[in-house]
Amino acid sequence: MPRTNWAAFISYSKRDRRLARKLHGALETAGLRTWMDTNNLQAGDQLTEDITRAIGDASCLVLLLTTNANRSKWVRKEVELATSLGKQVFLVSVRDAAPASWFPDRLRDQIRVNAGASITIAARREIAQRVYQVDRGEIPVVAILNMKGGVGKTTLAYHLIGCLHDHKKVSVLLIDLDPQHNLSQLMVPMRRMDAAWDMGKSALSAFEPRHLDGFAANRGDLTHIDPAGQVPLPEQIALPLRPADARAPRFDIALGHFEVVKFSLKPLLDDRERLIENFRRFVENARRSYGLVVIDLNPGASFLTEAALRCATHILAPVRPDRYSKRGLELVDRLTNGAMRLEHPPQRFAIVNGTKRAGNPAVVRGEREVVEEIKRLWPTLKSELGESDLLRARPRPPRADEDLTYWMAHQPWHAGRAIRGELIAAAEELASELGV
Repeated sequence: MPRTNWAAFISYSKRDRRLARKLHGALETAGLRTWMDTNNLQAGDQLTEDITRAIGDASCLVLLLTTNANRSKWVRKEVELATSLGKQVFLVSVRDAAPASWFPDRLRDQIRVNAGASITIAARREIAQRVYQVDRGEIPVVAILNMKGGVGKTTLAYHLIGCLHDHKKVSVLLIDLDPQHNLSQLMVPMRRMDAAWDMGKSALSAFEPRHLDGFAANRGDLTHIDPAGQVPLPEQIALPLRPADARAPRFDIALGHFEVVKFSLKPLLDDRERLIENFRRFVENARRSYGLVVIDLNPGASFLTEAALRCATHILAPVRPDRYSKRGLELVDRLTNGAMRLEHPPQRFAIVNGTKRAGNPAVVRGEREVVEEIKRLWPTLKSELGESDLLRARPRPPRADEDLTYWMAHQPWHAGRAIRGELIAAAEELASELGV
């Protein structure tokens, strides 16, 4: 008999059968074929062949997380098997249940859906969306790119993606692939960044894994390339950008590093495909742990640009309302459709950034004309961001113990500021387009 592929395997304690059936019904109603043990197949000390096969055939495991599940040896065996097979694990937390001590550390930070006391309608919709994305390999990977500099790319990655993370409760991994690593400097204290680099915790290790192992023989040598080693998991590299909270989705960053510039300085020859494959595997690992992966790129056509675009499902291009930014979009098209000839070109979106809300009517009218041209050239979010001092880089570096989200322009203490409402509207629209 041929194997059956499942969108999800539901792991649950038999004491929670009623809730598990509700969860199963929600996924099936959403068109997601879901495996659930309804026949008491568990026997003895080992998982049965049917359960083992079903977990192997499923795109992900959905754990109904309750106090009963935390005590269940069967739930533990199912979770351990799914983890060993590299399956995405979603936690549907009932009554704010937290993972027991036996959970692997990486699962404690997995995407967690708060389901209330009886799996709320909102929770059912959210878990169905998560399973749908994984089943179809559609956890979005967004490359932020424009061939024109000065469009607010880095600060937009900080503020807009941070707003999306807060308002949509989605876990986010930022990957800083700009050799200038401005995003990392914006978000992480220099002392903390230096310490992380010394341990190999940066995006560089996604290409050259042995940096994470402490391999320092050629560190700093911009002529030496070494793609050998086991590609790290995101949690081995990523730094949290807000204080740890087991009940909150993660907001992490894979730090930038100047040394990644070496990949664009010399011919890579035989190492080229190996390096790109290393990065692709790192991103795929990230898609199992996060609901959104965002790659910040510099405005250039380089090896790093190609590595990112080969992984990306979407390109988000910030544009100022001027003709130079519009030209930057045209150059992105030439790059993706011509020079790189990507097998799976990412879906494109532009977002207008830095419009004037008032002022000289002639200037405002000229900006609107350019914006209309941009909309004819690229799919463009309806939500626009106006000029705001809050979107500029902070005047001082962050402190070591600081919650970086405190500085974001969408925070409630900026009530009354137009940019706050614009960021929230843009984040909602972008989330809808990305399916997160």
